Amino acid sequence: MKTNGDGPAPSARRRTAHLHGSTDKEANEIRSQLEEFATSRTQKMQRKLGQVMESTVVEWSIVFLVFAYALLVFAQISLGTDIQKEPTLKDILDRVDFAILVIFLIEIFLKTIAFGKPYICDSWNMFDCFIVVVSMGLSILQFVSDDKMLDQILGLRGILRLLRLIVIFRKVSETQSSASRLKSRSSGNITMAADRVLDTLESLQGTRILDRKTRRDLQFACRVIASGDLYEPVAQERTGGALDKEANAWINNASSAKSKAKQHQQQTPAEAEHQRGPAVLSMENLWSVSSEALAMLDGEKAGQWNYDMRKLDAATNGNSLPALLTSLMHSHNLIDGIIADAECWKKFIEKIRDSYHAKNPYHNSVHAADVTQSAYCFLKTFGLEEVAKLDGKDVFSVLFSAAIHDVDHPALNNVFQVKTRAELAIKYNDKAVLENHHVSFAYTVIAEEAGCNVFKDIDNSTYTTVRANTIAMVLSTDISKHFEELGKLKTKTNQQATSDVPFPDPEKNEDKMLVLCVMLHACDVSNPAKPNQIYLYWTNNVLQEFFGQGDKEKELGLPVSMFMDRATTNIAKCQVGFMDIIVHPLYQGLEVLLPDVGPACCKNIEFNKEFWKKRVDAMEAKMQAGDTSLPEDDPDAPQLLQM
Repeated sequence: MKTNGDGPAPSARRRTAHLHGSTDKEANEIRSQLEEFATSRTQKMQRKLGQVMESTVVEWSIVFLVFAYALLVFAQISLGTDIQKEPTLKDILDRVDFAILVIFLIEIFLKTIAFGKPYICDSWNMFDCFIVVVSMGLSILQFVSDDKMLDQILGLRGILRLLRLIVIFRKVSETQSSASRLKSRSSGNITMAADRVLDTLESLQGTRILDRKTRRDLQFACRVIASGDLYEPVAQERTGGALDKEANAWINNASSAKSKAKQHQQQTPAEAEHQRGPAVLSMENLWSVSSEALAMLDGEKAGQWNYDMRKLDAATNGNSLPALLTSLMHSHNLIDGIIADAECWKKFIEKIRDSYHAKNPYHNSVHAADVTQSAYCFLKTFGLEEVAKLDGKDVFSVLFSAAIHDVDHPALNNVFQVKTRAELAIKYNDKAVLENHHVSFAYTVIAEEAGCNVFKDIDNSTYTTVRANTIAMVLSTDISKHFEELGKLKTKTNQQATSDVPFPDPEKNEDKMLVLCVMLHACDVSNPAKPNQIYLYWTNNVLQEFFGQGDKEKELGLPVSMFMDRATTNIAKCQVGFMDIIVHPLYQGLEVLLPDVGPACCKNIEFNKEFWKKRVDAMEAKMQAGDTSLPEDDPDAPQLLQM
């Protein structure tokens, strides 16, 4: 091989560099493997040490030492003068004090190794360590020195003992949870699933590797589960928001925990007399109504979300509820399949129609028809019937429940019934007062009104299923159940998104009923999800009822319910809060399950919300002037169905 004066030939240098490069690469790989091995060994050691420090034996030992040390400190503080007179006793107590401090220091050291930075950086643990180390230092000085000049320094132990009490109280709170946790582990009793969850969260709470904020969050989770308020809302504060009061009021109205706190005040006024409904529409002349009405009852049109129930009610001479419900029942063969006697059905549905108070601005038979049509849209157009694998009994239950869900409504809400100690509130123990009454009223008509027993020929199994479904769905329209039901739905849909668990599971009736209950509740508060023209019509009507109740509360000397005082309610703020807190989250929850809900409903909610946001100041001025009229509908709003 040829070389020059500068060293090896270029080819040799390249081979040498290549060998050096290979050697460096291999060395780096070996170094990396050794580091991974060392890290793995260290992590395993930390895990094992952590398990030992949180084992039953160590936990109970710490519990015992904490209480023993507490007694010692109390004795040193309360009997300090007497102990000083007994040198032997003082020496024994000082040595016991020192020994326990050594054990606590060892505990801190081992937990620092096991749990790392999150443990030692915790402010309480740092304070604990400081007190223990300083106390030990002073104890050592006492043992090794007789210098009188140290007496003043050693006098600091009195202050340290007081500070130690703070540490002890904190350790006591930790050991109490540890003791209860250890007790539950050793118990062979049957426990509830919630107890197991609480036990798990409490165990995590005691894990020192978690930072303080995470442990506080776990503490909050334990408190919520233990209280049973898992599905109650937790309001996030908004700064500078003009709608906070309205949003908070809607949260209170829709929270079951808040509704439990309503207090009785005075006796209700006599109920108003029922007013006779519109002209009778029999089964025989149902199909001889005007061509306009027949076109509106077409199944395809009846399944459209932007359906205008006002037009059907006018075309059927005020019979939108019996006409629509009967038409939908016929289209699904439910009259012949479940209701054997057509004449009986005719009498029943006429009685239900007449029992909706025609004078009510909002809770009347047209509202019932509107909710029924909205439910049908969910079943057919949005695909709920297929998604939930509903059979004929389920479809009948949905339409039947929608039709009777507000029957005999007095235009005075549950809060009014409870705080006036009304007969219905007493009968139903202040729980879902009107919703219970609506179901009871409908079934009383079936059982007691002549010729109205529509279920007389069906088998017991069908009757039981329909009745159970109806009770569940109508009771779910109680606004105080809103957050609980929506929370359950979100939990299920989130679980489906992160696992292979189907929802709704066709094998689980509770899944199906949860979806149906949330759906009917959504239909009951669907006005903001409708086109602007329809929405404003129903908003005006519901506000008339609200303000009517507020006027009555003033007459009775009662506090006026939120949004029911015409003199103080900014309608724009009220409606934005309603959509922000109640309606929009509800429809977004259903959209996860039924994607068509988004473009059909959520877009309308967003449009109607913006409609009011632009008019907050104008409605404030109207309120100050005593004007409760609503603005004209927006010409840019989505158009209604051509009927």
